[in-house]
Amino acid sequence: MRLKIRYTFLLLLLGCLSAFQIFAQQRKEGMTGWKGKDRGEGEHINKILRCLQREELMNYTQLFPTVENMSRWIIEVSPPRSSAYQKAVFYLNKPELLHIMDTSIRNARKKEFNKMLHKAENIGLHWNKTLLLNYELERMKKTRDTVLEKIAPERFLGYVFVKDQVTDSVYCFTVSDLQMIKGNWYGGYLKNLFKAETKAEYEMQRMMEEKFYAKLAHHKTDSVNLVIDSLEDSRNDFIVARKYYEGTLDGYIPIELYIRYIKDTCAEDVCRYEALYKFGDNEDFISLRVSKKEKEWTFREDKYNAFMQLSLGKVKYTGIWNDPAEHIKYKAVLTELEELPEETKDLDAELDQAIVERMQAIANGEELDKDIEIERTEPLEQIQEQAESKKEIKSEIAPIKDKKEDKKKKDDKKKDKPKKERKEPTLIDDGL
Repeated sequence: MRLKIRYTFLLLLLGCLSAFQIFAQQRKEGMTGWKGKDRGEGEHINKILRCLQREELMNYTQLFPTVENMSRWIIEVSPPRSSAYQKAVFYLNKPELLHIMDTSIRNARKKEFNKMLHKAENIGLHWNKTLLLNYELERMKKTRDTVLEKIAPERFLGYVFVKDQVTDSVYCFTVSDLQMIKGNWYGGYLKNLFKAETKAEYEMQRMMEEKFYAKLAHHKTDSVNLVIDSLEDSRNDFIVARKYYEGTLDGYIPIELYIRYIKDTCAEDVCRYEALYKFGDNEDFISLRVSKKEKEWTFREDKYNAFMQLSLGKVKYTGIWNDPAEHIKYKAVLTELEELPEETKDLDAELDQAIVERMQAIANGEELDKDIEIERTEPLEQIQEQAESKKEIKSEIAPIKDKKEDKKKKDDKKKDKPKKERKEPTLIDDGL
């Protein structure tokens, strides 16, 4: 009897040791780039997977910090006079703004969550029948944003491998910006999902899919062009650069342009752009939506029809300003200032407010997302030549508040130039 008990105990002990070894191996496989640290990231990844398995959208959105918390953390690590500090204080003093931004962010998380569920259905993955096999973390590159690096110095891209017990197949999905903040784990943007057993297989399928959609987008018509959503992922937007330009339209109408370079959850150094500008006698800045293809930039007014198509050199923009409603085109030249003006501190708050107003309009159904990609049927150089040739025959001077005043300025400027007399037709010219 005693021998039988000892034998049973030995079997249980061997079983426990075997299970522990398997668990340790799985942990080791999932610890790439994070060895010797707290194992809390494993629990966090399990939370993300449970949300997908149970389709718990609200629990998924709660894995991310609120805008209020992010603002308080920014204040803790930023100098009081810095723009990041001032922006955070501005947010905290606007409860309604915090609510709007959190709502917008939850909607963005809902979009990516449902997209992941939909793709799983398309490729035959049963989330409720999945088992976690292992995961691998890759440390994300550091950004030039010192505030972000202070708040979340440890950020990872996670490759999570699961097994579908129904089909016995292995799938991999990725989560980006897993962040350790004050000893707790946050984030995990759901990025993509493929049937893959290794990172190499996942990346190969990801590249094939990107090429497919790039080719598809190339053949889309204007009515279904892809629109840049400047509201998505607002919580993780960080300004990596600010630039200020001054110049003229047609050589005499003053124009100023302020651009912010934004980094959020994409893999690039800059994910999108935000801008304001003013021209003529306008005292107020106008918010712009920005798109960019290599060195070609398009700036389109949020509430009006005017837009600019510009080419960027080393420090100078050149191109046209166009108002289709008024049938006006002007040649635009803007040069980057070496130092930012003091007023840019106020412009950040103004630009943030403009984005909030845009969010409110879209949320209320008052404004449809504008297609900021403007078809250019002619080369930019030809458009500039057309704008230059029409300069002397425009019936209106510029779309500013007081067009008569602007016309007077132009007329005064022309007085100093020798007038070209119109050549009268002669008998020879008339063919007589």
